[in-house]
Amino acid sequence: MFYNSVGVIIIAGINSALNALKSSEFSNRNFRNLGLLYHKSLIISITFALIFCVFNLNFEAVLLYIDIDTEIASLTGSYMSALTFGLIPYAITTCTISFLESQHIQRPQNIAAVFSMVLHIVFCYLFIIVFDLGLIGAGWAITATSAVDALVMFMVMKNNSPRSLFKFEPESFKELAPLVSLGMQSCVLLFIEWWGLELITLFIAYVGIKELA
Repeated sequence: MFYNSVGVIIIAGINSALNALKSSEFSNRNFRNLGLLYHKSLIISITFALIFCVFNLNFEAVLLYIDIDTEIASLTGSYMSALTFGLIPYAITTCTISFLESQHIQRPQNIAAVFSMVLHIVFCYLFIIVFDLGLIGAGWAITATSAVDALVMFMVMKNNSPRSLFKFEPESFKELAPLVSLGMQSCVLLFIEWWGLELITLFIAYVGIKELA
């Protein structure tokens, strides 16, 4: 719940806000500006992903601090530790999909989706059954799938090499703050929407199925 409603939302919100800018640059054939926006979205998204990775690695301590049962805190912390590194490839994938779709390019993400879908089954079998990691194995399977998705997508995109794709340069690291500010506004809207659903779920669990019926 926390993984989705905080880490994922911030990364998705930032890229959602930048989608309009990327589409505008492509429409005006400003391929350099579009490439720079891609660089900046990667820098911002990966930075937030790393921050949440550090927090999630200490999630067990947070749960123990708020008096959650020790066994539950330990299991949840272990699962979050396995799952959390998937935020980094998720950030890369989200930025890249946004970058490609703004240029009406679909092939890289379609190929990556097929590869990751097939390999996810393999990863689940390996981590959950072969390595006998159970719930923690499920977290590692998701992380591995996210990594493959990002890697395959980037490799296919690089081979097709759109004009807006070029190496990072000093300008890629400039004027990041206005983009973060714009992205946070989109994040707030996603927070409200997602947490509304989460609160409904918590309310249902609190009231009970029989009472609701």
